[in-house]
Amino acid sequence: MRGEFYKELKKKEEDEFKEHTEKRVLNILENTVKFEAANFSAVNNTILDKALSALDTAVKGSNVQEESLQSSMAVLKNMGKGSKGGASDPLSTAVINALRDYSKELEGMSSADKDKMIALTQAQIDQIKTMDNTFQEN
Repeated sequence: MRGEFYKELKKKEEDEFKEHTEKRVLNILENTVKFEAANFSAVNNTILDKALSALDTAVKGSNVQEESLQSSMAVLKNMGKGSKGGASDPLSTAVINALRDYSKELEGMSSADKDKMIALTQAQIDQIKTMDNTFQEN
């Protein structure tokens, strides 16, 4: 009887330990995914910043309004003729060129460097450790 009691107690402790460990691992993985998503979002923000910077530079150009108007008129004329082509808008061109330049920059990076762009920072790793220690104590 006593042996069976100890066996059940041991099984219960093992089950609780297993459950606790699984919860800790799941918590660590969830936090890692959140941080990587935030880092990926930061990369996307970099891309947007480059596009907005190019747009800002293009807008400051002296003839941008006139060029945009002429481009729009050319597109409308071509639409009336049934043509799908048209002159390119200088603002769109500036943004597209900035994005192409950044794309080339990314293409030139090694896979390891690309991975580093979304990899966890030391501060994020430390935060996960702190959260895990708190979780472990509970």
